[in-house]
Amino acid sequence: MKSSKNLPTTHVRYDKFGVNQYKNMAKIFLRLGFLLALPYYLLFNWLSGIIRPSFETVVVFNPAFRFTNIFTMLIVTVVVIIIHEWIHVLSLWFFIGERPNIEFGLVSAHVNAPSWFLARNPMLFSNIAPLVLLTAIGLILQRFMPRMLIEVITFGLTVNAAGSIPDLMSSLFISLFPESTFLTTNGRIYMDKDHLGKISSHWKYQSIVERIISILS
Repeated sequence: MKSSKNLPTTHVRYDKFGVNQYKNMAKIFLRLGFLLALPYYLLFNWLSGIIRPSFETVVVFNPAFRFTNIFTMLIVTVVVIIIHEWIHVLSLWFFIGERPNIEFGLVSAHVNAPSWFLARNPMLFSNIAPLVLLTAIGLILQRFMPRMLIEVITFGLTVNAAGSIPDLMSSLFISLFPESTFLTTNGRIYMDKDHLGKISSHWKYQSIVERIISILS
């Protein structure tokens, strides 16, 4: 299936998952990302020690944060968010031939292509591309970078992974739908009439997931 600005006449709106639910779930998964930041940091710190055995992997909490450390963390966070969102933009741009917009919020950013109905597989690819690509590049760079930069890269990997939680969780949900499904960047889902209401292998966990979403949102 190819993305299009015109929804096929065979497709109708899937109304069991609304735009408000999409927004609420995005906020919940963003908070989950904050909670998983420390486990992610410990994971990438451990991986750094495997990639570079000379890298000290022991993490010691020191409440005496220096301004330079905080400033560096803020700069790395901003840079990672910008690169992360541009990977979303470039991957979607590749599939639709038109540059999407980036909308920045207070603590998050969102790629928006309001006039497009996106095919499921391109949407999945765009969702997970920043997590996979930046993680792979970061881990490879750690093999060659000086110690100081290894620490910076480890923090950057943590920011990217934690910020990818909404992308990852939405991808898991999207993957439950048939390949013929179309989606929009603001959370609307459109399905082929022939699939709507039918039980198939794609819908094995659909009712359970939707029940959880309904409770949380």
